[in-house]
Amino acid sequence: MATLDDIVSAAAKVFRTKGYHAATVRDIADEVGLLKGSLYHHFDSKEELLYLVVKEPIAQMYRKMAEIAAAGGRSRPTWRRSTATIRTFLSIFASGSR
Repeated sequence: MATLDDIVSAAAKVFRTKGYHAATVRDIADEVGLLKGSLYHHFDSKEELLYLVVKEPIAQMYRKMAEIAAAGGRSRPTWRRSTATIRTFLSIFASGSR
């Protein structure tokens, strides 16, 4: 049986591969090995899955930016990790949307 983490990971993979707009709930269900209807048992919409996919990376980005501010903006490696997180997040929307 697929766990919440399995479903969110599958959604993240599909969003990265196809882009959010091109991805379907069926694509996500297929990736995790569930029927589309079973996925709707756990989530109300594709938008809800997107929220869960980006929730933690965005929280991490804010924590890292707070670390940078607390260090007086001198923490370059932390800033690089934060920008990498932002690029990954944005790539979800850029992929497949052209």
